[in-house]
Amino acid sequence: SEGEVRLTDDKRRWEKWTIRSAEPQAPALEVATPTKEAVPSSIIVEVHTDIICDGCEASPIIGTRYNSLEVPNYDLCEHCFRATDRDVAVWARIQSEVHTACDPAGGD
Repeated sequence: SEGEVRLTDDKRRWEKWTIRSAEPQAPALEVATPTKEAVPSSIIVEVHTDIICDGCEASPIIGTRYNSLEVPNYDLCEHCFRATDRDVAVWARIQSEVHTACDPAGGD
């Protein structure tokens, strides 16, 4: 006989799957995945035009930008900023007036 799959919906945010093996001794496996309604089709992100990340050289910086308060003209994107431990007291979070929509899944 085949295993059983049962789907339940939890507040339209998570689909919970219970997978049961055809083997009677095997434990059931429970998996939760976000529903389509819970995953946004696009998100709004900041764009820091004419700014280059001094860590990875990305330009423009998309998303969060950090500016060093100790080193003149030294900026990092969020990925580079979080890549190592930093003293947040010597960094400023710079906000941009420019925003764009971005597909979180990376598609068009």
